[in-house]
Amino acid sequence: MTDEKNASNGRYLVVVDPAVHIETVSAELVAMGLTIDSRLDAIRTLVVAGDTDVAAAAAGMRGIKSIEREGKVHTQD
Repeated sequence: MTDEKNASNGRYLVVVDPAVHIETVSAELVAMGLTIDSRLDAIRTLVVAGDTDVAAAAAGMRGIKSIEREGKVHTQD
């Protein structure tokens, strides 16, 4: 892959609405072209990877409460 193509890919945290089955949302994300890297069932969150434009389109899907690009979190003592 070129650096330009890599720049359009990312990892995202997807918070799934409790009213929707996480398996349903997962299958729809995969069908859109995203890859499920991890499932955090206790907090109803999926870690997905893929194209930025696809992730942005997924944000409007039924069953997704939020989708945010993975990043560093800093805490204070």
